[in-house]
Amino acid sequence: MPATRGYPRRMPRPVPKPTPIDRDRFVALLAERFPEVAAQIGDIAAGLVHCEMDTVQRATNAAIRSGDLPTVLAHFEFVDEVIRGADAAVENAVIVSYLEGLDFRGVHGAAARKLLRPRLRTELDAQLEYLRRLHGDATPPARTPCRERGPR
Repeated sequence: MPATRGYPRRMPRPVPKPTPIDRDRFVALLAERFPEVAAQIGDIAAGLVHCEMDTVQRATNAAIRSGDLPTVLAHFEFVDEVIRGADAAVENAVIVSYLEGLDFRGVHGAAARKLLRPRLRTELDAQLEYLRRLHGDATPPARTPCRERGPR
């Protein structure tokens, strides 16, 4: 091996990439950080990442409606951590089943929206713009929460 300034030349070691947050890891992290929310995931929703994410969204919306801004912030910080490390399926669930379902109307809505982390705000704004283009100026159709959906 050729020497450089008296030292052997070494190839840099590859930096291991962190394991992406998949559905199983998301649920484990949720149970660790918010066991009361994880406990609300019913038998029908279990195993379906969009329905599991919808459960988190409903908990955040309940906190927004009640004005529990510390809980709203804690949920936003958690979801921000998840989306930054998420695999494609979990990232899509965050955007479609969490962000798209957040309800910032009402007395505490504006204050809650200000708590969105920058990445979440960017994703939400992009998704809302996409829906506006898709549906015109009309309000996008209302979503039906997973817990209310019947068998197909």
